[in-house]
Order: sequence, then structure tokens, then C-alpha cells
Amino acid sequence: GSKLDSKKTIAFHHDYDIACDLSYDASASLPATASMQIASYNITGVADFAKEMAAKGLDKPKVTLTFRLDSSGLISISKAEATVEVAPVATNETNNTNETSAANETAPEEDEATPSNETDVNATDAEAKTDKKGKKSKKEKKEKKKVYRQELVVTKDHGLEVAKPHSPVEIETSLGKLANLQRLDQLRKEKEEAKNSVESYSYAVKNRIYDEEEAVNAVTTEAQREEVLALVSETTEVFCHHLANPSLDDVPNSNSNLIIVAGR
Repeated sequence: GSKLDSKKTIAFHHDYDIACDLSYDASASLPATASMQIASYNITGVADFAKEMAAKGLDKPKVTLTFRLDSSGLISISKAEATVEVAPVATNETNNTNETSAANETAPEEDEATPSNETDVNATDAEAKTDKKGKKSKKEKKEKKKVYRQELVVTKDHGLEVAKPHSPVEIETSLGKLANLQRLDQLRKEKEEAKNSVESYSYAVKNRIYDEEEAVNAVTTEAQREEVLALVSETTEVFCHHLANPSLDDVPNSNSNLIIVAGR
């Protein structure tokens, strides 16, 4: 799929401000006179945030940078932030223990006339309520992880290297590479158009055989119909196989053969 209009995020621990340079990988497709540098950014706010966290006795901040490649092919830093996570403090279960002990204290004696099974039921209800209170106490005591967050300032540096004058040989070489890139782009478009043309005609032939079955069967034999369907499948497979070749000359003229057979 296309990589345009996509994002990529990187994260690392750091405690100083950052100078971020974006550049091309070395490629023979680029003109020799083209600058490898795309953009340069200064990211500030990391050092101050790191000092603030160090004063609290916390760890080095984690810096997160989000890069965006827009639909025009331009890359930029869309978001930058620093964070420090603080683990939740472990809690004890003192309250739960106290509640259980209080529930186990001796209850007032019941009248002798009270049936023993009724006393058991009341004791069971008391234990159930105690368990619910204990669970509720645990939930209330659970603390969420605390996160210190700081948005960083991203400033684009416009002081990129200015292109210097080049010799006629370098200019000629660069123009040749640009012309080659344009030729490859045109070749890709022609391949796509040829592929779409063959696929469209193949589907049209196949659909006509099935959609107009009675009319087609009246003027053709089963062997002829099988021959056309086989040629449709073969044409699609062969064309897709040759689509990866660098030249259109290697692609067989299967569409013409298909038209001849289908038009009998």
C-alpha cells in the first residue's frame, strides 16, 4: 500500500534538548547535486522537564516523537512530548482486617426460644456483608499510575545548506537521472492502463458468456466456450506475471489474441 499520509512514532529516554535532522538514504536514483538533507528541527523543553523530575527524585523522561508523511510526500514532526511514569504506591489491607475482626466480635445472646437455624442464617448474612465491605475497601484503595506529561516545543530550522553552482557535467548527469525517473513513472502508468484494459475485456467476455447463456449457447459449441474461458484465465495470469518486467516490450499481446478468439 501507499506510505503517503501515514505516521510513525519513536520513543526513547533522554534528558537534554534535541536537534533532529531528517535526510534521504543514499540512493542512485537521486541526482548527484541533490542535497541529502530534508529538514532540521530543534526540540526544546526536555532539559527543563528532566531537571524538574530529578528534583522530585524521579527517573529520566521518555521522549516520544511522531513523524507524519502527508499526502504530498512532505515529512514533518507532528507531535513531541516527554513523560515520566510513577508506579502506584503499594497499599496494605489494614482496613479490611479491622472490619473482619469487628464482624467476628461476640454478638448479644439471643432468647432461648430463638431457633438455632435462624441464628445460623443471620451469621451467614453478616459474613456476606463483611466480605462485600472488604472487597469494596480494596477497590477504593487501588491507586492509578501517575504520569507527568510535558508538551515539547518543535521549531523548524530553515538554515539548510544552499545549493552551490555545479559543473556542466554534473548538471547533465542530474538532468539525465531526472529524465530517467520521469520515464519510469510514465512506464508505470502505461502498465497500469494496459493491465486495466486486459482485465476489463476479460471480465466482459466472461460475464457475457454467463449472462447471455441461452443466446451464446445457440451459436457456439461447448468446446468453443471452454476455449474462450481458458484463454481469459491464461491471459490474466500471463499478463500479471509479466507486469513486473521493466519493459512493456516483454508483455505478450494477449489482449489481441483474446479479441480474435472471442469475436469468432
